[in-house]
Formats: sequence, structure tokens, C-alpha cells
Amino acid sequence: AHMEMSGGSIKYNWEKGVQIDTGSSLTLSGGSVELNYTGGVRLDHGSKLVLEKRGGISANSGPGIIIDGKSSMTMTGGAVSFNRAGYPDAGGVNVRNGSSFVMIGGGISSNHGSTGGVMVGNHAWKIHDAYKNSGNLNHVPAIANFVMTGGVIRDNRGYFDAGGLYVSANA
Repeated sequence: AHMEMSGGSIKYNWEKGVQIDTGSSLTLSGGSVELNYTGGVRLDHGSKLVLEKRGGISANSGPGIIIDGKSSMTMTGGAVSFNRAGYPDAGGVNVRNGSSFVMIGGGISSNHGSTGGVMVGNHAWKIHDAYKNSGNLNHVPAIANFVMTGGVIRDNRGYFDAGGLYVSANA
């Protein structure tokens, strides 16, 4: 399934604002995902997000975006801002478990979390626990990737890892 959002808002939801799952995709070129209780957008199981033009993900009580389970995001415009996440998440964008994020334009700003702006990879203790609990390296999370050719990451606050960008164990 594919959804295109060019206006309007998704807000004041008790859970995250949007869940994109099982190969589905969302193009957010306008409008906003904001003020949701546990975060803005979560991608999982090979899903895709394109954030462009005037699309915005902001002021969520939780991570702005989580890209998980071999999913991908491309950001050519828009903004991820004023999100607040708890440990161990970034307030802006989290890229993990075989997922990828390409940032060509737009801005990631004024987010707060363990990492403020962008976290790439899983925390080392999560990888250690995955191996310890299974005894099998096949259970260790897959490599996460981040490519930045444009845009800006600024004015984010990390209270444990980094303010702007944190690259962890499996990135």
C-alpha cells in the first residue's frame, strides 16, 4: 500500500502518529505528523518514507522517526523538529536493524533525546545482549546506514550520547 500526504495533520493520538509496515510506503510532501503521545512515524519490515517539500514531523512526545527492520527513508526537504524521546532513542531520526536513511535536504533541528538529532545503529549493549541471550551471531542486529549529501542537522540536544549525530556499534 502507498499513501501520499500533501496537507492536513495527524495529531493528538495516544500512540505514535503513523505506523508504516510490511513493505508499505508514505510520501509526506506537506502537512504534519505532530503532537502524538509516543512518537511521530515508525517504519518496519521493509517499509519506505519520503519526506519532501513542506512535510513536517514535529513536537511528538517520543522519537520523531524510527526506521527499523530493513526499512528506508529519503529526506529531500521538510523538517523533523521539536520531538522529545527517552533513553535510548534519538529525538529526531533513529536508523537501526538493517535500515537506511538518505538525507539530501531539509532540516533536523531542536530535538531532544538520548541523542538529539540522528542515531545510526543500535546501542552496543543491545547488540551484546542479543548475542548473549541467543549465543548466535545471526541474532545480532543488521548494519544500519546513513548517507548525508545535503540538508542541516542543528540545535539538537542529546543528554547521553550526542547532540547532532551518534553512530553506534552496528552502523
